[in-house]
Amino acid sequence: MAGLVLRAIFLGTDEEIQWAFIDGPKRFRPELYKAFVHELPVSERADPLRAYVTRLLDPDPAIHAPAAHVWNAYERALSELVPASPTLPDRNAARGSRTPPTPILEAHYIAHNFFLRPGQIVDEAWRLRGIPGVLVQGRYDLLCPPAAAEAVAYAWGSQCQLRYVERAGHAMTETGVYDALREGIDTLARQTFSR
Repeated sequence: MAGLVLRAIFLGTDEEIQWAFIDGPKRFRPELYKAFVHELPVSERADPLRAYVTRLLDPDPAIHAPAAHVWNAYERALSELVPASPTLPDRNAARGSRTPPTPILEAHYIAHNFFLRPGQIVDEAWRLRGIPGVLVQGRYDLLCPPAAAEAVAYAWGSQCQLRYVERAGHAMTETGVYDALREGIDTLARQTFSR
């Protein structure tokens, strides 16, 4: 294997999910968090994460489609340092449009603890030793905070380079993220083909 270039490291822990969708937004985007919770019936607002996961996994499109649109808009706003749309769209704005698949996929993984045991990714990152790698991490990533990238880089060892994009959040479209990914690929390609 020539190497790996990864962006926005996520370990699949309950703490990360709680931070990404509840605690982080409550502190840094409280108006967005309130709008996210307000989209739920009053009876479901005490545990919005569970409510959304339950709705996203419901086979009835009348249940999962509206939840997917809200989740998608929420996550998109949380992904950008300066979001193009800092609020959720009107609940009827997405009616009739294609259901975004990512929220449903994420809910499936959340419901199954990402098919990981606690701490598994960091515990087994040593298996990557011998494989060159570059981790690209937005400094202000609310969804995948830099601590996860630091932990993986340390466990991976000396062949892993962690590169921060200082003025970026989570999205690949954030300024500097795409360039850092390209530079990482170019670095690994030069190392591979110069042997």
